[in-house]
Amino acid sequence: MIKHLLVCTCVLLTSLLSAQSTDTIPEPLDPYLVRTPIDPSLPVLIGPKFTLRTWYNRPDYPEMLLPYNLAYARKTHMAAVSPIIRGMEGSRIQLRTDGLRLNNPMMGTWNSNALLLVDPATIVVANIDPQAGKVNTAGDNPGGTLRISTTNPSFGTSETAEIRGGGRIRLASANQERLFSAYLRVANHKVASHTQLSVAQYDDLRMGANRMHGDSAWGAVDTYARRVDGVDTWTKNDYPELQRSTGFSKMYFTQKFQYAASSKLHLDFNLQHATTSNIPRYGLLREENSAGLIWAEQGYGQLQRTALSTRMNWNDTTAVYDQISLLAGFQRFKESRFNRQFGNPLRTTWDDQCDSYSLNADFGKRLNLQSSVQYGLEVIYSTLTSEGKVNELGTTNRYTIAGRLPSDGSTVMENALFLDYTFDSRNIISWEAGIRWNQRILNANFGKNTAVELPYESISMNNNGLTGNAALHARFMERFAVHLLGSTTYRAPNISDVARTEVYRDQIILPNDQLTPERAYQGEIQVELGRRGEGIWASIGGFYTHLANAITPQTTKYLEKDSLVAEGRWVQAMTMQNIPSAYLYGTELKVQYDLSGWSLFASYRLTKGHDSTNDRALATIAPGFGSAGVEFKRRLVAAGIYATFSQEKNTADYANELSEQAFNITATGTPAWWTLNFTSALVISKQLQAEFRIENILDVNYRPYAWGMSAPGRNFVVAVHANF
Repeated sequence: MIKHLLVCTCVLLTSLLSAQSTDTIPEPLDPYLVRTPIDPSLPVLIGPKFTLRTWYNRPDYPEMLLPYNLAYARKTHMAAVSPIIRGMEGSRIQLRTDGLRLNNPMMGTWNSNALLLVDPATIVVANIDPQAGKVNTAGDNPGGTLRISTTNPSFGTSETAEIRGGGRIRLASANQERLFSAYLRVANHKVASHTQLSVAQYDDLRMGANRMHGDSAWGAVDTYARRVDGVDTWTKNDYPELQRSTGFSKMYFTQKFQYAASSKLHLDFNLQHATTSNIPRYGLLREENSAGLIWAEQGYGQLQRTALSTRMNWNDTTAVYDQISLLAGFQRFKESRFNRQFGNPLRTTWDDQCDSYSLNADFGKRLNLQSSVQYGLEVIYSTLTSEGKVNELGTTNRYTIAGRLPSDGSTVMENALFLDYTFDSRNIISWEAGIRWNQRILNANFGKNTAVELPYESISMNNNGLTGNAALHARFMERFAVHLLGSTTYRAPNISDVARTEVYRDQIILPNDQLTPERAYQGEIQVELGRRGEGIWASIGGFYTHLANAITPQTTKYLEKDSLVAEGRWVQAMTMQNIPSAYLYGTELKVQYDLSGWSLFASYRLTKGHDSTNDRALATIAPGFGSAGVEFKRRLVAAGIYATFSQEKNTADYANELSEQAFNITATGTPAWWTLNFTSALVISKQLQAEFRIENILDVNYRPYAWGMSAPGRNFVVAVHANF
């Protein structure tokens, strides 16, 4: 593989020296927009505070965040794609793609796999808004919003059908990645179609060999479990840096249609399907006892998402609206988990399915040249099913057990109304204020088939509350700006919070029918100096969030005992509980200097969190991290070198083993680390672009906070994008 990559590198450099085309590296439309490699005509927006550099192409969405210091990307296994924003993760962050919520009632408060089910090759707009309480998007998510738009069909210029297409190939050495994506567009001036298929295969991941942290054994894989001739065996690993049982594959299919019925009416249809292979849960597979490895199998089964949606956009000036957008959608999420202990023929599988039906109605009205309002509603109805089964290897023996979630099915109804007002003087002052009402009606039915004895057969909840946000933006002398933001959010428990029964290492999460909603109150200030792209630009900001009744995992008693027997061993009883008071605060610093095609940039983020009730740290608080680098862009060529880094996280700052992978740290915690990286891009012609990158040039051995595996070692990446 390395040999092939070096050959590709030589070809790329040869093309770089000989290219005579007049094409150039696509320039941003404004300081917050860049173009994506899959289609240079389509821009990407990364929030009002962030810039994404064109050629830093990543295989998964949260990994795009690392070089730009937008959020902390967490991977508990190689397929995981779970961002942490200001100490918030999982269901505390609202995830949307093409207007549909990826959040579903099965999601917990940490380590979401939802973003794995969005094709990164189709992403053209990715908006990251850390402000909690945005009433038109995230009034019930204290961690802010990740909003993704995927490629839409573009209309042709005549009645005759126009056909366009293209593809992308990406190869990487650290995990032998092979990614292929192809798309086809057919359109005239009234109807447009976009079809895309992406397939990716990843082998086991190689970690770095340069152990700058000084621990010669941390993360090394000396043995691994294999089944040989029907017998579980411990096998010596001849390459301790190779993390055995991390590979997987995934496939995405997208079909979109657009119809311009008139100058006022546009109709969209969207079909997306994503599926994965089985995914090993590497961090759990490495669990040991005095006899050796505990698990022969531990992982996720196929993860699947099927989404259907249709949208109507209507533009017509009336007394109550100028624009209407109606979005009706259906999504089916399938999750599966399985495990089997070493030497045990019994394989346990849990299958969960969530069907969600949604309706969004958004109305916009411009009141005058300076002010406008947006109002609307959202309704989501979800049904959940969950079942468990045990198979005996080598036989046809099979029997049913309780599901991970309530076995007799569950339903969740979510309703919301919102109103948002915006004033923009187009000079110095602009401000925004909004209010949102949220309701969640939950019914979880356990029936008689439960993993543990419960004093109830069902849980019913009906929670509702008001949230709001306000923002003031002021710019003085064109090079000095101040942003003040405040918000309140309200998140009601979901099925995973109140009704889950799941063993995780030596702990078991049990249902809790006494759980109540959590609230967050956030204030933020940001000061900007200069303008992006015009010499020196700098931004410094800080935020503070108070959490009331925060939902976190806590120890409990079951039948008056601290522990119980599950999966053949004693485990600590836990439930999701409310803690009355907690807080988070942090600072964010960004600096950029642009001059004649050169750009120097640096950023740093620090978040702290404290559980006031129990006087200890909050979980999922990443240590301080950042990036710095220099890049050059001129006509056909772009190149950059940058470093990413993270401070250490001491053992005393860890709050919960479940959510923070605390069993994968050293005796003193997670060591600090830094990596050096090189990236480049070349426009060979209008039809062909190429990229070459070297990640972790120094082959550093490191494991970022809350990861269940070591990060990739030195990684050579080659990508080619072609279109016609």
